[in-house]
Amino acid sequence: MGLESGDLAVFGSVIRSSKTGQIAYHLQETGIIGDAVSSLLQSGLSGPLGMASQVAGDAALFRQGQRIQQTVDLIRASQTAGMVMSGATLGVSIVGFAVIANKIERVECQLHDLLSRQDELRAKVGEILDDRMTEDLVRLRTAAQQMEESWTLQNPDAQLDRVANEGHLLGNRFYEKARTTLLEAPGAMETAAPLLEAFSLASNVRVAARIAADEVEAAEGAAAAVTSQFEALIDASNATCPPIILKNADPDLEGLPDKFVSDFTARRDIARKLRLAGEAMEGSQGIASLLLKKGVSGRRYLAEARAEKSAPVLLLNACN
Repeated sequence: MGLESGDLAVFGSVIRSSKTGQIAYHLQETGIIGDAVSSLLQSGLSGPLGMASQVAGDAALFRQGQRIQQTVDLIRASQTAGMVMSGATLGVSIVGFAVIANKIERVECQLHDLLSRQDELRAKVGEILDDRMTEDLVRLRTAAQQMEESWTLQNPDAQLDRVANEGHLLGNRFYEKARTTLLEAPGAMETAAPLLEAFSLASNVRVAARIAADEVEAAEGAAAAVTSQFEALIDASNATCPPIILKNADPDLEGLPDKFVSDFTARRDIARKLRLAGEAMEGSQGIASLLLKKGVSGRRYLAEARAEKSAPVLLLNACN
């Protein structure tokens, strides 16, 4: 297909030409990804390498029209796994409620740990992580549950519209909190991580609900708007970033104060999360554009991806 020869390369949730950079294929996660992640979460093995082992063990099956078996090395499998386990998606998010609920629980635990601290960080983030955060995470969990339930309804459009609107509202709230943290509390970088994950989860629910309701054009616009928000968050992070970090992705930290080293590590993790989530949302936008171009039903597209149990990833040809 071009991966082994180097003509094509995986970038986030798309496969691009190594020569031109043009997108050749979009990657779409399937039901088997959700099942695998659920299994790993239940077993306590949630790291990217654990996921990679399972995906690679399945010989990384891809399908384009008909099922094609394509061997992908462990590094590529690890990249895919890292995106999924970090809250990002491959294509449009179709993971079930159990996976999303687990990720929301992880956010809640991180926020609880932050608010339980009795130090300077607690003082900085106390106003940002107000009581509404708890309510908003409950609402996000409910929206995800309703998204899952919509697949059992004969007339799901009204419920999907509510889910999309709720995801939109909650996503904007999490976005504003994350942006405020990055701009106004630069010494509290670790606080931004759970906020970014919550923003990503809410936005994924929003876009998936629009596509499931066959409102593909609205989904395309939503994905484009969220991609711009991720770009704004990257700008906010860079605005308060020390020059040594901006100029050198891997600076020599030996002999520097522990606080600086901790800040660098947190900023590096934040940058990675923003990059992965932004690339994933851009991939969702690309798929919505492709569905519009080809006149394909968004709901049917997601239903087939959910029902796929042999290939963990589908390939969508972006050129034809």
